[in-house]
Amino acid sequence: MLINNTNTPNFQAKYVSTGNVKKLNPSKGCYERYGATLLEFDSSNKADLAVLKNTFEKWKSLFGRDIYQTAENIVVDIFDEVKNKVYFFTKQSKDFDNLKVDDVLGLVDIEPKKNKTGDDIVEIHRLQVDTALIDKEMPAFKHIGTGILISLKEKFNMIIELNSVPSATEFYEKNDFVDLQDSFLRYRWTPKA
Repeated sequence: MLINNTNTPNFQAKYVSTGNVKKLNPSKGCYERYGATLLEFDSSNKADLAVLKNTFEKWKSLFGRDIYQTAENIVVDIFDEVKNKVYFFTKQSKDFDNLKVDDVLGLVDIEPKKNKTGDDIVEIHRLQVDTALIDKEMPAFKHIGTGILISLKEKFNMIIELNSVPSATEFYEKNDFVDLQDSFLRYRWTPKA
């Protein structure tokens, strides 16, 4: 059953960390620091999957759809839940059992694994920010992707690798990812010792 975007389904995602984004203060015409929350998808709760589905449909996002499909594959045991993870980045700071689709700022799916040189890494498969906030002159929120990356860096504190799309390379470079040059658009972040 498709749940309307204004409904608040029972959402049992697990709290991971609090990160920061910038929220527009319209009365001052500037951005202020705002706490956002990284939550891990709970595959045992069907409402979590409904929130993901409604989010990607609202955003009309291919990456969002693919993240949803990862979650769906975790639910039906095609993907290993221990290895494959899906995270929500939300405006909510409490009441996580009632997440609203309109509060989801970003999605990401990852997989801890070994890279081709044998290092333990976290592989980011896809990272998607609410499409209504992208390329706006004064979006209600910004620095969402950065907030997600910082939260993942803090959670895992290990090498993070990803394959970027051409339009996102500058974003990853601004977030301390380095082009590996050994394969097309492959980026790595390494924690400081």
